[in-house]
Amino acid sequence: MTKRELSQLYYLNREIEQETKRLLEFKDEKAKITGLPYIDKMADTSLNAQIKDCETIIQAKRTAAIAEYNRLVRYIAGIDDSLIRQILTLRYINGFNWVQVSIHIGGGNTADGVRKIHDRFLQNQKAGN
Repeated sequence: MTKRELSQLYYLNREIEQETKRLLEFKDEKAKITGLPYIDKMADTSLNAQIKDCETIIQAKRTAAIAEYNRLVRYIAGIDDSLIRQILTLRYINGFNWVQVSIHIGGGNTADGVRKIHDRFLQNQKAGN
Protein backbone atom coordinates (compact mmCIF):
# COMPACT_ATOMS: atom_id res chain seq x y z
CA MET A 1 0.00 0.00 0.00
CA THR A 2 1.28 3.49 -0.81
CA LYS A 3 1.36 6.63 1.34
CA ARG A 4 -1.36 8.05 -0.88
CA GLU A 5 -3.61 5.05 -0.27
CA LEU A 6 -2.88 5.12 3.45
CA SER A 7 -3.70 8.86 3.60
CA GLN A 8 -7.19 8.60 2.12
CA LEU A 9 -8.91 8.54 5.52
CA TYR A 10 -7.14 11.77 6.46
CA TYR A 11 -8.27 13.47 3.26
CA LEU A 12 -11.83 12.20 3.58
CA ASN A 13 -11.99 13.61 7.10
CA ARG A 14 -10.72 16.99 5.83
CA GLU A 15 -13.40 16.96 3.12
CA ILE A 16 -16.07 16.24 5.74
CA GLU A 17 -14.81 19.17 7.83
CA GLN A 18 -14.87 21.51 4.81
CA GLU A 19 -18.36 20.43 3.77
CA THR A 20 -19.62 20.75 7.36
CA LYS A 21 -18.25 24.29 7.48
CA ARG A 22 -20.03 25.03 4.19
CA LEU A 23 -23.27 23.59 5.58
CA LEU A 24 -23.03 25.80 8.65
CA GLU A 25 -22.53 28.84 6.42
CA PHE A 26 -25.69 27.99 4.47
CA LYS A 27 -27.62 27.47 7.71
CA ASP A 28 -26.37 30.80 9.06
CA GLU A 29 -27.46 32.48 5.83
CA LYS A 30 -30.88 30.84 6.08
CA ALA A 31 -31.25 32.00 9.69
CA LYS A 32 -30.54 35.57 8.58
CA ILE A 33 -33.28 35.59 5.95
CA THR A 34 -35.94 33.53 7.72
CA GLY A 35 -38.90 35.65 8.69
CA LEU A 36 -37.93 38.66 6.61
CA PRO A 37 -40.99 39.65 4.54
CA TYR A 38 -39.00 41.09 1.63
CA ILE A 39 -36.99 37.92 0.97
CA ASP A 40 -38.29 36.12 -2.02
CA LYS A 41 -39.23 32.47 -1.76
CA MET A 42 -36.70 31.55 -4.49
CA ALA A 43 -33.78 32.53 -2.24
CA ASP A 44 -35.20 30.43 0.60
CA THR A 45 -35.85 27.46 -1.70
CA SER A 46 -32.32 27.75 -3.14
CA LEU A 47 -30.77 27.73 0.34
CA ASN A 48 -32.87 24.73 1.34
CA ALA A 49 -31.61 22.86 -1.73
CA GLN A 50 -27.99 23.78 -0.97
CA ILE A 51 -28.38 22.67 2.65
CA LYS A 52 -29.88 19.35 1.54
CA ASP A 53 -27.03 18.85 -0.98
CA CYS A 54 -24.43 19.51 1.71
CA GLU A 55 -26.08 17.06 4.08
CA THR A 56 -26.15 14.40 1.35
CA ILE A 57 -22.47 14.98 0.51
CA ILE A 58 -21.47 14.81 4.17
CA GLN A 59 -23.35 11.56 4.66
CA ALA A 60 -21.74 10.00 1.58
CA LYS A 61 -18.27 11.06 2.71
CA ARG A 62 -18.90 9.70 6.21
CA THR A 63 -19.90 6.38 4.69
CA ALA A 64 -16.74 6.42 2.57
CA ALA A 65 -14.64 7.32 5.63
CA ILE A 66 -16.06 4.38 7.58
CA ALA A 67 -15.24 2.02 4.71
CA GLU A 68 -11.74 3.51 4.44
CA TYR A 69 -11.22 3.20 8.20
CA ASN A 70 -12.21 -0.47 8.08
CA ARG A 71 -9.89 -1.07 5.10
CA LEU A 72 -6.97 0.56 6.95
CA VAL A 73 -7.63 -1.36 10.16
CA ARG A 74 -7.67 -4.67 8.26
CA TYR A 75 -4.46 -3.79 6.40
CA ILE A 76 -2.64 -2.70 9.55
CA ALA A 77 -3.84 -5.75 11.52
CA GLY A 78 -2.25 -7.96 8.86
CA ILE A 79 1.23 -6.56 9.50
CA ASP A 80 3.47 -8.83 11.58
CA ASP A 81 5.65 -6.12 13.17
CA SER A 82 4.08 -4.49 16.24
CA LEU A 83 6.13 -1.29 15.92
CA ILE A 84 5.02 -0.82 12.32
CA ARG A 85 1.40 -1.45 13.30
CA GLN A 86 1.67 1.18 16.02
CA ILE A 87 3.30 3.72 13.71
CA LEU A 88 0.74 3.20 10.94
CA THR A 89 -2.18 3.33 13.38
CA LEU A 90 -0.99 6.53 15.01
CA ARG A 91 -0.20 8.17 11.69
CA TYR A 92 -3.10 7.08 9.48
CA ILE A 93 -5.92 6.13 11.85
CA ASN A 94 -5.32 8.72 14.59
CA GLY A 95 -4.00 11.35 12.16
CA PHE A 96 -0.96 12.22 14.26
CA ASN A 97 2.02 14.11 12.88
CA TRP A 98 5.47 12.53 13.14
CA VAL A 99 6.33 14.29 16.42
CA GLN A 100 3.13 13.01 18.02
CA VAL A 101 3.79 9.52 16.66
CA SER A 102 7.31 9.51 18.14
CA ILE A 103 6.04 10.70 21.53
CA HIS A 104 3.41 7.95 21.66
CA ILE A 105 5.87 5.29 20.51
CA GLY A 106 8.40 6.40 23.11
CA GLY A 107 11.63 4.48 23.60
CA GLY A 108 13.78 7.42 22.53
CA ASN A 109 12.38 7.37 19.00
CA THR A 110 12.48 10.70 17.21
CA ALA A 111 10.04 12.05 14.65
CA ASP A 112 12.60 11.44 11.90
CA GLY A 113 13.30 7.97 13.25
CA VAL A 114 9.71 6.78 13.14
CA ARG A 115 9.21 8.43 9.75
CA LYS A 116 12.21 6.55 8.38
CA ILE A 117 10.97 3.25 9.86
CA HIS A 118 7.64 3.96 8.14
CA ASP A 119 9.27 4.87 4.83
CA ARG A 120 11.52 1.78 4.86
CA PHE A 121 8.55 -0.45 5.57
CA LEU A 122 6.57 0.99 2.66
CA GLN A 123 9.58 0.79 0.38
CA ASN A 124 10.07 -2.89 1.30
CA GLN A 125 6.37 -3.55 0.71
CA LYS A 126 6.61 -1.92 -2.69
CA ALA A 127 9.72 -3.90 -3.59
CA GLY A 128 8.09 -7.14 -2.39
CA ASN A 129 4.99 -6.70 -4.61
